[in-house]
Amino acid sequence: MNANANKIIQSVVIDDDFFKEADKEQLEELLVIAINKAMQQADNVSQSEMAAMTKDMFGGLGGLF
Repeated sequence: MNANANKIIQSVVIDDDFFKEADKEQLEELLVIAINKAMQQADNVSQSEMAAMTKDMFGGLGGLF
């Protein structure tokens, strides 16, 4: 599963072999885990980018912020 910093799911890839042994409940559980992980990673990227932008914007103010 892949999401961007705007928390938009961009892709979902499920291995064909998974369907040979998995059931509906297992798939649903794994999707929830994957979506939550993708959203957390998107938050981390967003926070990192925001921190970098803030540092660039206020970095030249002599440490006032």
